[in-house]
Amino acid sequence: MLQHLFENRCFALAGRLLPLLAALGAVSCQQAVEEEPGPITRVENPVIYASNYPMYYFTKRIVGEMGEVVYPVPADRDPLHWRPDEETVRQMQRADFVILNGAGYEAWLTMAALPPRILVNTALHFERNRLIEVPGGITHSHGDGGTHTHAATATTTWLDPSLAIEHARSIRDAMTRLMPRDREGFIERHNELAADLESWERELKEVFQNRPGAPLLASQPVYQYLEDRYSLNLRSLDWEPGEMPLDGEWTALDRLLEEHAAEWMLWVDDPLPEVASRLDERGIAVVVFRPCSRPPSEGDFLTEMRANTERLREAFAPWWGHRFPNPVMKILFSISTLCLLFSGCLPRASAAGETADNTLVVFIGLGQSLMVGSQSGDTLVSVEPVWPEDALMFDAVANADVRMGLITAGGEDRIAVLDPATLTGFAPLVARVGVGGGNRGETPMESFANSLATRAREAGQPFRSLSFTAAQGGTRYSGLRKGTQAYANMLTALERAKELAGERGWRVRVAACLLKHGEGDLGNAGYLEDLLTWRSDIDA
Repeated sequence: MLQHLFENRCFALAGRLLPLLAALGAVSCQQAVEEEPGPITRVENPVIYASNYPMYYFTKRIVGEMGEVVYPVPADRDPLHWRPDEETVRQMQRADFVILNGAGYEAWLTMAALPPRILVNTALHFERNRLIEVPGGITHSHGDGGTHTHAATATTTWLDPSLAIEHARSIRDAMTRLMPRDREGFIERHNELAADLESWERELKEVFQNRPGAPLLASQPVYQYLEDRYSLNLRSLDWEPGEMPLDGEWTALDRLLEEHAAEWMLWVDDPLPEVASRLDERGIAVVVFRPCSRPPSEGDFLTEMRANTERLREAFAPWWGHRFPNPVMKILFSISTLCLLFSGCLPRASAAGETADNTLVVFIGLGQSLMVGSQSGDTLVSVEPVWPEDALMFDAVANADVRMGLITAGGEDRIAVLDPATLTGFAPLVARVGVGGGNRGETPMESFANSLATRAREAGQPFRSLSFTAAQGGTRYSGLRKGTQAYANMLTALERAKELAGERGWRVRVAACLLKHGEGDLGNAGYLEDLLTWRSDIDA
């Protein structure tokens, strides 16, 4: 009787048939095929079901017009939490294939009697070594067999393009077994899909290289495979896009930001405007990255992934690709085209309570001889303050200067340890001859800050800035990077700026680091990587 029920593919109710089916090995927690099946007799016009939208999209691309591909999940349901009704199970039992995501995605398999021969576990090739376990687990029982626990597994495998390609390969192989005479067509269409996925992979890699190691947040824990593939510094919350987080959740976020100073938060969909506004107050930009487990309202899987990637590209853009949202930022870009702005120009958003009156915006100059005013001691221009309250420099016990710890003698620079006690306050920014017997004079920082202050006032957005340099003439990257005295002086000056600003009731916001450098590294084949590391160290 049981065999008859199974062959007729009737729906198995958990309370009555599951224990018997489990005893016969017909149903288990992972019902997908564990071994590659042999060739299948050719069928005409096959019917193929797919358990979520990515698997549907991959299957549709590979099958083309050679069969009917069905996505059975209602449009308003998340396929991860969906369970097919009895009629849907009967239809799936009559299908030639049911394409599964695998990785524990299809929890409903324990409630449906589907013949193992029609199940295609597309994660089969990688589930033994590339699945990601997440904290927690699921405990349940099968009839009289007692309870047992499965390790919880992250399921959005397709967000790693390399795993998406593996899913597609499994579908290609299944279709060639089902319809061997159409093998060449399946292979051709699979190769086209794989090429598209590889192109998406390259785009994502390029985007994430713009912000290596940058702290990120995620609204929900669904990006584990994206995080793993690109080594992201990601912390996940559990916030729904259509809900306002509770006060306690905002408090927990503020505590998290103290140790994980993220500027971007990935969302599975657009959050409520008031949520986006409160994140903006904390200096966090919303970046929508839809996992696309269900069909998108427009386009398809690949257009959605590329839209996700473009939103990331816009958010992470370095200075040469940034689309500035206000006039002052555009000015900052236009007058510093020869400089690399490590921190990506002025901040996108102010923290809660920041105003022009209580904030000190800091600009730091980095590099070699041009950044310390090489051979300009006799041709000072900015000798009088242009905006004495807007553009500032450090005041000092003696030799007030924008160069932190730089001493020049005989045309050669050396960096002394900067004593923060010698920095006594703030003074209007002017150009001065450097310390020592060398010819160091006006740097790019004076004209930069004064010009920016002028344009900011013209735009009706005045602000207060502090400028200084932590640079050294004739010095390669290796002499300026993290761990050197020049780098240490930069941190010392910044800490002193925070102390002095705090005495005045000001907050400090580092807006940008400007770089004039490269001559010393002309023969350095790894200079681009050095620059990215430099920026990453400073951003951290």
